[in-house]
Amino acid sequence: MATRKDTAKMIAVMQAYVEEKEIQSSMAGSPLWYDDADPAWDWAHNDFRVKPEPREWWLVYTGCVHKAYPNLKRAQEDIEDCCGNTDVHKIIHVREVQDE
Repeated sequence: MATRKDTAKMIAVMQAYVEEKEIQSSMAGSPLWYDDADPAWDWAHNDFRVKPEPREWWLVYTGCVHKAYPNLKRAQEDIEDCCGNTDVHKIIHVREVQDE
C-alpha cells in the first residue's frame, strides 16, 4: 500500500509525463534506469522517475585545474578578481554524460 508521500511522488512523475518530460522506469529496487516513452504505470513492479538533466559546470584551467564553477559568469568573475589577466586562463565547459 502506498503512503501519502509515495502517492505524491507518483502524481509528480505522472504530471511530468503529461507535461511531455522524459520518463524513465526500472524494475522495483534496480539501480538501472531506462527511457520509457509509453510508461504502463505498474508501480507494484516498477519504479518511475523524470529523466535527470545532465549536470554541467565550468573549470578554470591554468596548466592545472584551478577551480570548478556552477556557471560561466562565476568562472569569468573569479579570473578577473584573482588575476586580472584572462588571457592566460582557459575556461572549460564540462557536461555529464549519462549512461543509457
